[in-house]
Amino acid sequence: MSNPYAKDQYNLFYDLTHADKLDMIIMAEPMAAISIYWREEISRRYSDAVIVYAHGGPSYIDNEWACTNQQNGKVDTWASVVDRIRERHPYRRIVIISCNPWHQHLDRKYVTYARQAVWFFPDNLMYEPLGELFGQPGNVGNIFDFIEQ
Repeated sequence: MSNPYAKDQYNLFYDLTHADKLDMIIMAEPMAAISIYWREEISRRYSDAVIVYAHGGPSYIDNEWACTNQQNGKVDTWASVVDRIRERHPYRRIVIISCNPWHQHLDRKYVTYARQAVWFFPDNLMYEPLGELFGQPGNVGNIFDFIEQ
């Protein structure tokens, strides 16, 4: 049975030649274990991105989408995190792997993120997408379902 979320770009035997060129920033220790899977998933859409992993809800600062850096316990807005990363990587796409359960909009250019909850594992690891398995089809597990600015 084929994956019903398969798109033209979606191929279980996709080319991973760009995966090792993607830099990762892990702000949530449990995500270190799954970072390689998301890096491979993201490489299907971007060949030179900076990926940021963090828990992104239910934290908010002044009604802005925020994340928790579990390395130091600091809660910060995603806008300020992106601004700091942009200083170090001014010309690279930034991909955020973080839940956004209240569908917040991030007003930053060259940033890709989800406007809903994000599955811990991408759909490409599953026989069926996790949303169907758990009855939560609104959650994201495919990089092509993320929005880009």
